[in-house]
Amino acid sequence: MDKSILVFGGSGFVGSAICKYALSKGIKVLAVSRSGKPKRPEPWQNSVEYIKGDAMDQSTYSSLIPSVSAVVHSIGVLLDSKGPFNLKNIYEGSYEHMNRDTALRILEILENKNKPFVYISAERGMFFSPGYLNTKREVETFLHLKQDCISSTIIRPGFMYSKNNNMLKTISCGINLLNSPDKFISSFGAKYFSQTFIPARSLDVDVVAKVAVLGCFEKEIVGKTLDVDDIDRVAKEFKD
Repeated sequence: MDKSILVFGGSGFVGSAICKYALSKGIKVLAVSRSGKPKRPEPWQNSVEYIKGDAMDQSTYSSLIPSVSAVVHSIGVLLDSKGPFNLKNIYEGSYEHMNRDTALRILEILENKNKPFVYISAERGMFFSPGYLNTKREVETFLHLKQDCISSTIIRPGFMYSKNNNMLKTISCGINLLNSPDKFISSFGAKYFSQTFIPARSLDVDVVAKVAVLGCFEKEIVGKTLDVDDIDRVAKEFKD
């Protein structure tokens, strides 16, 4: 069977990068999202098979599972729509719903299906909103408990930026500057402080996308939990 992946959240920031990288490697891509096909698709997106569906509604995608080689979960919210930091005043979902429950719902179907599953988690959370990281770790715990019947790879990036987004690139530079004293702080036993208040160093979203796709197919990676340094290393080890 030709390689193919089913990407949940394939219209989002990370999901789109995963779809694009997979296509560049000749992998067939199916993408499930609540919006379906992007309203103004870029030329490469015409090669993606977009499905309008809901991860919580298995009837919208269960028939697709047997036809794909692997499944990627890239659904998530950085800011809980129920929290005080929802500046857009639009409900996009809570941490529990988006980061955790959508993944657990998909995993109900994947048990004993021999389909590699890649979960986009995070290396660190945000001190003002612990629910972000807690819900992702709950999924990770579930995957560890089910490792005998679900083959999974956990990707833990830090802040992600795009080369085409100047604002994100500027933020990433600031975060990386913070990470220089972070190592100094950690050396004095203040690891909890650094991991709570200082974000993990940033990564190009295309690098994360590459490793997510590798996590679907490369035996050396499948089953591993990859933090920021691991993601960087793996991306360099596997040359394009």
